[in-house]
Amino acid sequence: MSNTDLNKNSFINRIIGSSEKFSLEHRIFNAACLTVVMAGVLSTIVNFSLGLDLKLSVPVFVIAILYFITYYISIKKGIYKILVWPFITFGLVLMGYLWFVNGGINGTVGYFILIAFMVFFSITRKGNRKYAALSVIVLFTMVFYIEYKYPELVIPYENYRARIMDIYFSSVIILMVLGLLTGVILNSYDEERRRVLRQRDEIANKSKQLEATQYELEVHKQNLEKLVEERTRELQNETDKHKKTAEELLQSEEMLRNIFESSVTGIIRISLSGEILYCNVAARKMFGVPLDQEIHKVNFFDKMVSGEFADLTNVERTKQFPGVRKLELIRENEEIFPAECFVGLAKAEKLEDSCFILTIVDISKRVEVEKELIAAKEKAEESDKLKSAFLSNMSHEIRTPMNAILGFSNLLRKKDLSEMAKKEYLSIIDEKGKLLLNIINDIIDFSKVEAGEIKITEANVSLDKIMQELYYTFSEAKRKRGKDKVELRYKFEVGTKNTLVRTDPLRFKQIMTILLDNAIKFTDKGYVEFGFRILKSYSDKTVECFVKDSGIGISEENQEIVFNRFRKIEDIGNKFYDGTGLGLAISQKLANLMNTEIQLKSKKGSGSRFSFNVPVAESDTLDTKEVKSTISDSNPDWNKKKILIADDEITSILLLKEYLQPAGIEVISARNGKEAIDALENGLAPDIILMDLRMPVIDGYTATSIIKKKYPELKIIAQSAYVMPEDEDKARASGCDDFISKPISREAIFEKLTLYL
Repeated sequence: MSNTDLNKNSFINRIIGSSEKFSLEHRIFNAACLTVVMAGVLSTIVNFSLGLDLKLSVPVFVIAILYFITYYISIKKGIYKILVWPFITFGLVLMGYLWFVNGGINGTVGYFILIAFMVFFSITRKGNRKYAALSVIVLFTMVFYIEYKYPELVIPYENYRARIMDIYFSSVIILMVLGLLTGVILNSYDEERRRVLRQRDEIANKSKQLEATQYELEVHKQNLEKLVEERTRELQNETDKHKKTAEELLQSEEMLRNIFESSVTGIIRISLSGEILYCNVAARKMFGVPLDQEIHKVNFFDKMVSGEFADLTNVERTKQFPGVRKLELIRENEEIFPAECFVGLAKAEKLEDSCFILTIVDISKRVEVEKELIAAKEKAEESDKLKSAFLSNMSHEIRTPMNAILGFSNLLRKKDLSEMAKKEYLSIIDEKGKLLLNIINDIIDFSKVEAGEIKITEANVSLDKIMQELYYTFSEAKRKRGKDKVELRYKFEVGTKNTLVRTDPLRFKQIMTILLDNAIKFTDKGYVEFGFRILKSYSDKTVECFVKDSGIGISEENQEIVFNRFRKIEDIGNKFYDGTGLGLAISQKLANLMNTEIQLKSKKGSGSRFSFNVPVAESDTLDTKEVKSTISDSNPDWNKKKILIADDEITSILLLKEYLQPAGIEVISARNGKEAIDALENGLAPDIILMDLRMPVIDGYTATSIIKKKYPELKIIAQSAYVMPEDEDKARASGCDDFISKPISREAIFEKLTLYL
């Protein structure tokens, strides 16, 4: 049984009415009426039973009957407020009768006062009920005060039994009224709580219904444009009373249109046959259609490169065209561009009223980026392959001369070896050692160029002098390589032999050396020609230096990559040639640092021509820095000179001793920086210190700093296998006066010592 059924069947609801039909005030009024009826009936029964005075019983019984009629009308007819004042009037008349007619007050009067309070309570506003309670308290106080002050007004009881019955009867009536009133109020509060719970359940149910409704709205969101159009057509046919609603809908449509027009994505609505019905600004720009040009007569399927949907029926299109597609579309200028399209179908009741909604994104840039990424990936893979090939080639290039060096070094230990054989073996070891050094120098130079640590030092230099040196150097190199069938030519124009150019002599010679070395390497017969000529088109201010050969040549497709790092000629031919694959890359980098560029003209099988330009010097003065002292095979006279060699490698010390002692130099050695400092502290006074930078105990940098603080005039030359610019800068910063890199040749060390001895 539900709470509602229990509420209707309760005792209080049966006698004073259900809280669903009657208010709390109405039910209190009914309870007051019932109290008067029960009090009257009980009073009459008691008076008859005890044989008391019956002159009050008749009027009390009549009043009870009247109150019963009032209660009946209230319950059956639902009339409440118009009966309140007669109820109060009856109560006041009865009190007056008891007071004035009976000539005094007895205990029965109390319940009439309480009933009057109940009625007064029921018709008073909730905020003012405290005044009703205060009035009753005042009334009771006055009655008890009168009884206390004027006891003669109290009606005397005929006997003790009558007094007891009157007090008991009054107490029972008052308790009954209070109990009924309390039950009414508590019952009302309980029913109010149940009503709140029912309302909460209803709200929860409505919330679930609301969530379901929201979900349904989300499902139908895709058909928003169709619904807006249908609603717009309906609003146009409505009467003037719906004008305001129509305006609001038009505003919403305008907002949606503004969103479409401001979108960076192309939005197009077409009919099933392909006729463009709507096209936003972004789509117009995408297709290159001016804003003022009519577009509604254009068929979208004609803008597609693929004609797969042009010949389909409308029904077939509705099944096959919707979805996400990548299309190739045509702009107004006939340019084809890739696009990503989302095609949706807006269905209508009639098939011919349905349409397609297209969201189009121009993915030209994305396709280009994808192509670039693919190209970058292929380039990275190619670079990785080139690096692998380079490492493999380096292993071969290093092991080959090392094999000769180690092999012929072992052969030199043979006791029965002739002097001629020894000279030949030593020549081979020297040649392969220089080849190995060249490989290492190539790698170091390339690292320097890549790191941007090469500094160009320009000077006025004689082209003829450098070219003559190159001619003698490569004439010997050609002979050693067995290239007797190759003619080496040095060529220059008449009258230009004494031309001076402004360039870095070291880097210029390095470029020419690499180009000549390659020309001789890749030419088996014919000629290798090099030299320079004045370019008349540059107003006699520019000289073109060139190297030309009749060798194997380079195909056109490979001419762009020969200047790339790790590229070797065997990559494009069948014959193997030695080399690191870095020479031309280094040459081009150096040329760029000198504000020029190496040009290549070649044809496969017909030789190659490399050239680059250098500016003519503005003055005829030859820079002295360019002229280096030449050390002959004879030893200089450096008797009584002392040199302290600080090096932890005994082989380096022995080599330097072999260089220096024949010149009369006294050589003192130290195995670390501490021994060098101690030697000076013990009175050694060398003319020069050759300081290795990496040593145990105290390294060369620290030892140089300590020595320079005590002996600032003492010259110190750093000698190290570290050859990067930062190593030389660090050595000079610690106090070294000069720097020489290992391996150290006799010519190099004597050239340095000449500057200081």
